[in-house]
Amino acid sequence: MLVRAYVGMIGTGAVERVFWYDFKDDGLKRDYNEANFGIVRHETFNCAPKPAYVAYAVMSRVLTGSRFARREELGPGAVGYRFERPDGSAVLVAWAPEEPCAVTVPGGARGVTDLMGNPVEAEEAEGGLRLALTGDPIYVEVAAGRG
Repeated sequence: MLVRAYVGMIGTGAVERVFWYDFKDDGLKRDYNEANFGIVRHETFNCAPKPAYVAYAVMSRVLTGSRFARREELGPGAVGYRFERPDGSAVLVAWAPEEPCAVTVPGGARGVTDLMGNPVEAEEAEGGLRLALTGDPIYVEVAAGRG
């Protein structure tokens, strides 16, 4: 949800910065939600990163230096946000908020990674790449001057 929240808010065009509450878990009670909002665990657990921390790190690496360009229409049930880089390349962040779906991303797509930075298999399709989307965002690298 962290990546979806950041990208979605920045993708409104009205939000410039997002500050996440809370960096570190505040307490040790597993059944008390206020104690567990962190993206790293309580210091008792050496501030070990949670999956949200890894997702945040990947998002930060992938989107560093880019600027939100526009919302992309990928088809029914899909959400896409395009971020452009100074070198002319772009990154498309996409997911399916309700139910999994498949979309074709137009030409120029050259690499796809998942929320945790792992490569994603993408099928070549006429005019682009065919991608299976779920609720977890993926990152599609787009070559300069394409898409």
